[in-house]
Formats: sequence, structure tokens, C-alpha cells
Amino acid sequence: MTIPQYKIDRIIELARENVSRLDIATQVGVPAERVYSIIAEQRKKGVPIARPTKMTGNFCTKPRIVIEQRVLDTLEPFALHRNMTARELAAEILELVARDGIVDAVLDDGGARD
Repeated sequence: MTIPQYKIDRIIELARENVSRLDIATQVGVPAERVYSIIAEQRKKGVPIARPTKMTGNFCTKPRIVIEQRVLDTLEPFALHRNMTARELAAEILELVARDGIVDAVLDDGGARD
């Protein structure tokens, strides 16, 4: 999917304003995975885009969640395919599961705990 330059420019502008990646995707009308990859590509080109460090919209890098290395290793190929880090992918997965209310479907446990 080719993203027009004006949308890339807007993605960069919003990212530099510390807008959440998911909010950027919604505002610009681009899939979230492309927002992540565009930001990653721009960083590689030397564009100064800080990583979010405070709560912004639906995305927050604090408080942090400890993710075991074996889980990150499993996510790594999927993250690389999206030009993301495994941690960024894990955060996006968690955000989407919570936002879309699909925790029970993901866990497939019927939602009950004894």
C-alpha cells in the first residue's frame, strides 16, 4: 500500500507532537502497522521522532509491563515484518485487545475464573 507523501508528512508531524500511534492511524486514515513502519523508516533516515514517554491518548509506555524474553523472541519475526520492535508490537497487541474488548476471545477461557 503506497501512502501519499502528504499523509507521511502528517504522520511525522503528529508523531513529533507525541500523539499516540493508534490516534495517528485514526486521524490520517492509515493502518496502525503502517504508521509504525513509516515512523521507523523516518527514524532510520535520521528524522528526529521521539518515542512516547508519557500517556498520550490510548497509548502509554508507562507504567511498564515486564515481558519475558522468550515472548519477545517469538514476536520478533512478526515485528520485523512490520518494521517495529517486538516491544512495540506487544504494546500494540495489548492496546488493540483491550480497546476492541476481545480479551475473552484471545484467552478463549470463557471469561470465568474459579
